[in-house]
Amino acid sequence: MIAMPAVRVQTTAVAVQLAAPARAVHGSDGREHVEYDLVTTNTFTSPVKLDSILIRGAGRRLLSLTGKKLAAYTFALSATRRRRQSRSPRPSRR
Repeated sequence: MIAMPAVRVQTTAVAVQLAAPARAVHGSDGREHVEYDLVTTNTFTSPVKLDSILIRGAGRRLLSLTGKKLAAYTFALSATRRRRQSRSPRPSRR
C-alpha cells in the first residue's frame, strides 16, 4: 500500500467523462498513443474556470495542461461547429 499525502477535499462544480472510448492510434513519431476526448461539465449554476488538467495513468503523470496550452485544447460545446484544428495532445505510449 502506498501512503498518499493528506489532500484538502474541495467541492468541485465540474464533472468529467470520456466523450467516446479511448483508442490506440499510431503516431507519425512511430509510437502508439492513446486518443481520447474529455467532456467537462459545469454542474453548478454559477460560472466556473478550468485552470488545469492532469492526466495520470499507470501511477504516473502522462499530461498536464495549464494556461495557453489548456485553452488551445478546450472549447465550449456551443462552439462545436467551430472546432479547433485537428490537433490533440498525445501524452502516452501503449
